Amino acid sequence: MKYDNITYCIDANILIVFHRYYPIELFPDLWTKLDELFQKKLIFSHEIVFNEICHDKKKPDALAKWLLPKRTNFIDTSDF
Repeated sequence: MKYDNITYCIDANILIVFHRYYPIELFPDLWTKLDELFQKKLIFSHEIVFNEICHDKKKPDALAKWLLPKRTNFIDTSDF
């Protein structure tokens, strides 16, 4: 079965667990696929999730650095 244009709403725990147990260096294909889904706007979340992961602007960790360019995928629900 093929699923086209499925949109995923994710919480911080998904990205944190992926980063902890499936690091970019060891699972590059997973992170490439996530990148593709973000670029196609098929993954989104709330801005609170973005702020939870990217809270330290002076010293962002590897996950925050990866997520920063994807800021537009994190929206405020009051925008609806």
